[in-house]
Amino acid sequence: MIQLQNYKQFGGTHFESAALKHTLTHANIKNPITKKPFSEPLLFGLTGGVLPGYSFCPSVTKKSSGISIIPKRQLVACDGSTLEEFAKQLKLKITTKDTAAPKAAFKNLLGVLNDNLAPFTFISTFRLPSFDSSLLAGAYTGIRRVVIHAINESKNTAHIADLPATSLSISLDDLAAIRGSICTYKNRIQTFLPDQTITPDKLKSAIIAAIKSLPAEQRKPRQKTFSIQGLVDWSKLIVNDKNKRGWLKIYQSHAEIFRACRDAYESIEINYAPSLMRPLYAGFLTDAAKLLNNKQLTPVAKKYRTLGNLWSQLANTLLTDKIKPLKQTKTFLQKRLDLYLTKGDAARKQIAKTNQQLNDIQAQLFNSKSPLSNDEMRDHLQSISTLITQIVTHETDAIESLDAAIN
Repeated sequence: MIQLQNYKQFGGTHFESAALKHTLTHANIKNPITKKPFSEPLLFGLTGGVLPGYSFCPSVTKKSSGISIIPKRQLVACDGSTLEEFAKQLKLKITTKDTAAPKAAFKNLLGVLNDNLAPFTFISTFRLPSFDSSLLAGAYTGIRRVVIHAINESKNTAHIADLPATSLSISLDDLAAIRGSICTYKNRIQTFLPDQTITPDKLKSAIIAAIKSLPAEQRKPRQKTFSIQGLVDWSKLIVNDKNKRGWLKIYQSHAEIFRACRDAYESIEINYAPSLMRPLYAGFLTDAAKLLNNKQLTPVAKKYRTLGNLWSQLANTLLTDKIKPLKQTKTFLQKRLDLYLTKGDAARKQIAKTNQQLNDIQAQLFNSKSPLSNDEMRDHLQSISTLITQIVTHETDAIESLDAAIN
């Protein structure tokens, strides 16, 4: 077996910031002010922070609703630019290896493990070829980042550090498939040279730049989809039956609308849990307030915790307890995530059973009479729209308060 020496980094809140924390901790790159490993909230904020986004992809509506709620624009980038910008801000040396050839990709991976460098690895769980490895989809389906810490060729197994507190295993064939299916940079791995130092001034400057970037991008968003205006549009589209992107126009049955509600819920409380990552960003601002000695950031952190509560309220309205199959769906989604986080590999059979229960509920919704009348469905969607509008007000206030606190 080829493995990283003395590797002990597992667990976390979100796959990207957790993988970065694992990578930096193994490389012995520390916070120069606290003299300790970087906290995950601080790394989350340094690599982009939060901006709301509403995305509808019509090309996938045969298999899903095409709806996703995105917490920050950088998460949809699969080119590694987020990590490269982070390294540039802190003057850290980073090595990137790409290749479209599977054999070369495996050789690259073995090489960094032999050098005892933790590989920040890009994978896509959209392309999991076997159910056995669908364990990785228990917390997030899509493009994600993990650390591969060991390879056992004799057992055809790779060992992965992700959000659970223990190592996950996957076959080498599955690993090759999910590494090679990234659309832009196939088989990308990135590593940091060990024992690099960061000056306190560089860290403070990077924190300030990261905070300032959010109000700046909100004023001039690269895409309307990834801005507060995207939420404004969602609040209107969800009750619209005329616009070509309106939910009552796109979806031809109540079952399709319920599926869209499930997909939006999964964005908020599964894929970007908890609460569309607002509590994680609040943690960043709390850390930043101490590191910068800026007390004005503390009440802004509180605003983002309040936003987290509002996003969770919205999620619980999307899959309301008042509609039995939606309540059951929410219960099983949370059960699957909890199993993944607490048991990891040991939860494979239980996760498989839970996935089947979720599939059965969805089939029931598509094959049975809707539990709602048309008027009741409109009322359900209107209650969601009202909450989105409240969130828009609070997101706007939080961004403005953030701008004032840092400037």
